Amino acid sequence: MRVTLVHNPEAGSGDHLGTELLARLRAARHDAEYTSTEAASLTRALQRRPEVVLAAGGDGTIGAVARLMAAHAPDVPLAILPVGTANNIAASLGVHGDVNDIVAGLDSDARRTLDIPTARAPWGDAKFVESAGVGAFAAMLLDAEREEANGVASSRPNPRARGQRLRRVLARTRHRHWYVDADATIYRATICWSCC
Repeated sequence: MRVTLVHNPEAGSGDHLGTELLARLRAARHDAEYTSTEAASLTRALQRRPEVVLAAGGDGTIGAVARLMAAHAPDVPLAILPVGTANNIAASLGVHGDVNDIVAGLDSDARRTLDIPTARAPWGDAKFVESAGVGAFAAMLLDAEREEANGVASSRPNPRARGQRLRRVLARTRHRHWYVDADATIYRATICWSCC
C-alpha cells in the first residue's frame, strides 16, 4: 500500500522519530514516503495520490492534515497515529493502540467519517476539526500566537504564564450575546465572554 507519513516530531513527548516510523511502515511491506507537516509539502505529496495518509501527531497536526486533505484529496483515507498530548480527535474516533497496531490496521477496510465544518462569522470563514471557540479561550490562543510571532513566547509550557495570560484577556473583555446556527438550528448563548 502507498502510504504518505505526515509526522510532527514535536507532538506529545517528542520521543518518536520519523525515520523509525518510516522504517516500521516499510517493514510491514508498505511503500511509504515521509512528508513534513508544512502545507506545501503535504500538498505535493497528495498530488502523488497515496492510498492512505498516516498523520502522526496530536490534535493540531491531525486537524491541519484533515483540513488540507478535505480541500485537495477528499477521497484519500486519513489514518491517525496519536502521538500528541491530548489526542482528542483520535479518542473521539475510537483510534487507539501503539505504532505496530496502527501500522497493522492500515490494510483494514474500516472507515469512519470525520466532519470538517465551516465556522462563519463577520470576520470570515474558517474550517475546523474537533472544536471552534469564541470568548476568553479563543482570545488566549490569539494572544499566545501573537507572543510567538513576536518571539516573546517560551518554548516550554508554563502554567503560571497561562494564568497571567487569562487575567490579561479577562481584563479587556466584556459580555456579549451570541447566536449559533448549527445545521439550521439556532442556539442562543445568553452570556459569553469575548475579547473586545
